[in-house]
Amino acid sequence: MNIRKAFFVFAMLLMAMTVLAHRPHEKKAGTFLRSDGTEISIVRYYVDGIVISDPVSIQFRLPDGAEIAHTRRAPDAVVRRVPDGLEIYQFPHNWLPVADRIDFFDGYKLKDITTEKRSASSLIHFTEHLTGYFVAFGMTIIFTVLWSTRENASKRRWRVVLRRTAYVLIALYAYDVLWFSPLSPLVIAAFAAVFVGLYSLACKRKPRQL
Repeated sequence: MNIRKAFFVFAMLLMAMTVLAHRPHEKKAGTFLRSDGTEISIVRYYVDGIVISDPVSIQFRLPDGAEIAHTRRAPDAVVRRVPDGLEIYQFPHNWLPVADRIDFFDGYKLKDITTEKRSASSLIHFTEHLTGYFVAFGMTIIFTVLWSTRENASKRRWRVVLRRTAYVLIALYAYDVLWFSPLSPLVIAAFAAVFVGLYSLACKRKPRQL
């Protein structure tokens, strides 16, 4: 690749990043009733991640909007209610869902409880994102079945178009999982490998029709 082509590719990537960029935004994630009766707002505050998932900070605010405390920014953060407060699990990346920081919020301040709770962080991650994993596993199963039966598929035009559309949708979803969602690509890849292996074995054992 010569200098002109390299500069062109760099300029296009810079333009794409500029188009995708957006301002910080926030989303209310519920409320927490403090021991003195004050209702604390739980807010997920996002900053621009451009081509990756937006880093999020969990903020706690009084009814007048004043902030009490906030966590650091992380690719994913899960808020878990416990009897005497809230636990905030912060994950440094999505590939290996193990929290590197866990805070406890009692309505007044944050306390680091990483050492005591880290061993349970993966379970908390899967519990929080269970629906997303079911969808990802379903897409994996559909893609495997479509791909394995492509040679025997009907050649009718509308069915060919339908299959290709399904491939495109699955590819787009896979891209979303890899870059923008809090799901672990390693977990999905492991499931896909196991399913493909079992499916291939089942197909080989299926008796051939004479």
